[in-house]
Amino acid sequence: GQPHHHFILSHALKHHLVTPQYYKEELKENDKNRARNNASTWLRNLDHRISERGLILFPLPKKKLFTIQGYRPSDPKKDFFVHGKSLIGAEQLTLELPSLEKGIWKLIITWEKEGKPYRIEYEFKK
Repeated sequence: GQPHHHFILSHALKHHLVTPQYYKEELKENDKNRARNNASTWLRNLDHRISERGLILFPLPKKKLFTIQGYRPSDPKKDFFVHGKSLIGAEQLTLELPSLEKGIWKLIITWEKEGKPYRIEYEFKK
């Protein structure tokens, strides 16, 4: 009986240590979902073009500061993180990435408008 009892106790303890962190993760996930919902219309219309200068994403809101995380599933060394600003007159964002390699890329584009977070997860193949 004794060892078995001890196991249950330590299991319960471990569970308590896990909980606050778990709620924090849960909260972060909710924030992400809210931001994704806010940006769903933008995501539906988002397109891209590859030029000699890099990657052009459009349409995106004008005059916003964006954070772009680029993920390369097949080669994490190629991941990148940039801040970009869309031009005043244009609803597009040009990322100067002349060395963008062929393959699949996933972008996470985030911005804020009037205190509301926006998040787009966009995947494309070059």
